Amino acid sequence: MLIRLLLSLLVLFTLSTSAFAGTIELLPAGPLVADGQTTLRVAMRIPGLTDADKVRARPESGELIAVSVAGPELVILHIKPVAATQADTLTVTMSVRGVMKLDEDIELPLLPPPSGEVVVSLSAEVMTYGAGGTATVTLRPQGAHPLPQSARSFLVTASEGKVSALTAAPDGSFTATWTPPAKGTVPGLVLFTATDATSPDRVVGFGTMAMAVKTKQVIDAPAGSRNTLVIGDVPYGPATATADGKVTFDAVLDPRKPTGTLPVRRRHGPAHGQHRRSQARQPHPRRLRALAAEPPRGGEAAPQPARAPRRRPPLVGRRADASGRHRRAERGQRLVLV
Repeated sequence: MLIRLLLSLLVLFTLSTSAFAGTIELLPAGPLVADGQTTLRVAMRIPGLTDADKVRARPESGELIAVSVAGPELVILHIKPVAATQADTLTVTMSVRGVMKLDEDIELPLLPPPSGEVVVSLSAEVMTYGAGGTATVTLRPQGAHPLPQSARSFLVTASEGKVSALTAAPDGSFTATWTPPAKGTVPGLVLFTATDATSPDRVVGFGTMAMAVKTKQVIDAPAGSRNTLVIGDVPYGPATATADGKVTFDAVLDPRKPTGTLPVRRRHGPAHGQHRRSQARQPHPRRLRALAAEPPRGGEAAPQPARAPRRRPPLVGRRADASGRHRRAERGQRLVLV
């Protein structure tokens, strides 16, 4: 009787020992990226687990999708954690019932998903078609990312021209050389797009380069008048209008500066005239509209005697219209790209 009791205790001790043999081992034990949308697959090994055992899991947060036994001692956990905003851990309580009885908490390390942007900067604000030269494109990643910088790669493209391969810099940025197109007839903007190749849908950046065009500008102006075309803060001229009322400038059109002015100076001082609109003829698809003053027509009253000079050279005059009122002519033309 005593011997039978001792054998029973020995068998029970052996079974209990095998039931609690080993702790849960994560495969692998590295961190998981939790974005709140992706279902994560967590593999773990439970020593002594058999096909007859039932495995359950209860996460402290998030959503448990499924628990499956994939083989001897191998369990697959499908779980969708809530989005992580910083490095954190998720506690999951594992329970095994059957031949084995086990209750154990495991800690799943979590990392936030990729976020931020790629700041794109250019070594020049504007370049001119056909003028030659290159520009340096610099990418500076910003924001959190679960991968180390050495494991990340970036891509950059341009809507025009050619971009060289990126080169990593010691400060964590990346640089490339951009060569603009050799020819262009219309001023515009070149769009640069940068993406993180490891998360192209989450980390992106944009940049723009203004491309100017050097072209002849033919504008209507009073015959014999002296004209200076000002686009932005750059003057062109002065140039004298031809007998058929045209004045030509070799100007650079910058897409960032769509307006310009054309002050008009008469050959013999201020002149009287009436308003009329004229349209510039130039290759740019946008049109230049101008408001100009013409010299007096034949048969009209002679100009008034010259007055004493003023501090500012007068560019306009007055004349009486049909109603007898005096109207002031515009001080030159204002050109608007439309």
